[in-house]
Amino acid sequence: MAEDVAEPGGAVAVKTPAREPEEAGTAERTVKPSPYPREPEREAGTEDPQASGDEEPEADDAAPEATDEEEREARPRRFKLYVTAMSVLALLAVAAVILGAILGSAALKSRRTDSDRAAALASAKQEVINLLTISGQTVDTDVRSLLDGATGQFKSDFAGQQDTFVNVVKQQQVISTGDIKSAGIVSLSGDSAKALVAGHATVKNTQSPQGEERNYRLSVDLRRSGDRWLVAQVEFVP
Repeated sequence: MAEDVAEPGGAVAVKTPAREPEEAGTAERTVKPSPYPREPEREAGTEDPQASGDEEPEADDAAPEATDEEEREARPRRFKLYVTAMSVLALLAVAAVILGAILGSAALKSRRTDSDRAAALASAKQEVINLLTISGQTVDTDVRSLLDGATGQFKSDFAGQQDTFVNVVKQQQVISTGDIKSAGIVSLSGDSAKALVAGHATVKNTQSPQGEERNYRLSVDLRRSGDRWLVAQVEFVP
């Protein structure tokens, strides 16, 4: 506590008592080391290379190199895939052309075969009609029509007996009128065909003035001659 002290001359001096020193335990504190090490303090102005991002440019510089390398490696693969795809497309195109040609040829052959069958059958039916339709009044014309549709052995044989045939028809006053009951192509190969024809005829002569009904079955061989089918042989089938 401050005390008043009188000094000479009448002045009063205030005396402040001296402060006692603090306890040693209070003045000095013990600092214990941390179990976790601390990084050393950096000088002012020094930056953390990781925080500052100094290594980023190196990564950026390496990326284009890796991309270029991958691009160079990918180019041969892409080229091979392109060549393979084009080869497959070319093969498919060739296969399509070949298949189209085969199918077109088969279709054309089928149409030609159908046309040949129809033409050969028509010729066989007409020649049988000519053979079954005879009259003493028109026998010369009838024989010419018959020979016009014939070829080969049949034409040779009939032409050799033409005169005899004409005389018999005239003497017997034969009048024969024929028609076709059924007909079909049995076989067709190249320029040859065979037909089977069923015919009917009503025959009148001096012995049967009322007429007789006769049925015939004929095997007809045909040969192609140019754009026509001609009868090469006719046989009566029982």
